Amino acid sequence: MWLIIGGATAVVVLAVLLWRNFQQSRDMQAQKQFADALETYHGEVVAAPAAAPAQKDRPVFSSETQKYQQALAQFEKVYQRYPSHKIGLLARYYTALCQQALNKSDQAIRTLTELQSSSDPQFRSLVRNALADIYRATGKNEQALQLYKAILNDPESKFPKDALLLNMAQTADALGRHSEATGYYQRLTREHAQSVYSVEARSHIDTTASTAK
Repeated sequence: MWLIIGGATAVVVLAVLLWRNFQQSRDMQAQKQFADALETYHGEVVAAPAAAPAQKDRPVFSSETQKYQQALAQFEKVYQRYPSHKIGLLARYYTALCQQALNKSDQAIRTLTELQSSSDPQFRSLVRNALADIYRATGKNEQALQLYKAILNDPESKFPKDALLLNMAQTADALGRHSEATGYYQRLTREHAQSVYSVEARSHIDTTASTAK
C-alpha cells in the first residue's frame, strides 16, 4: 500500500473534515457527483462481485484496478466541471491518489504539484503530505522530508504534528541520518506523549540506546 501507515489515519480524518467544509461551498449537483466518486474510491473489492451479498452502502469491484480506474474517471469529471471551486480541487487531490494507486506515480506527482499553491492551509497541507508520501514510496526521501518539514513549520496548518514527526523520523532513518531521526522521535514522545505513535517512537529510542552501548 503506497500510503505511509504512520499518517494514514490522520490524512483520512483531515480529508473528511475538508469534504464536510467544502460541502457548504457549492451546489447540490457538485456535491452529489463528488460523493458518488468518493463512494467508488472507498468501494469494496471482492473476488466474485456477482456472488457477493448485495451492498447498499458501497459499490463492489472485482479488482483494485477496476475500482481506482472508475474512481479516477469520476473525479476527473468533477474537476473538469468545477475546476475553480473547492469541491473540484478536492476531486483533483483524489485524482492524484487514484493515479498513485494505479502505479502512475509521475502523473500523481504532477497533479499534486499543481495543487501545492492552494491558499487554503489545510488543503495545502493535505496535498503536501500526499506528495511527500509518494516521494517517500518512490525513494525520493530528501524531497519527502522537506515537504513534511514544510507542513510542520506552516503556522496555519492544523495537520497532526505527531504523524508528521513520525514520518520525518522514518524518512530521516531511510536517509541514514539516524541522529536526526532520533531527535524527531524524542520530540514526538516529549510533545505528544499521548499519541498512538509515541509507543513506536519510544521503542525506536530504546533500541537505538541499547545498540549504542
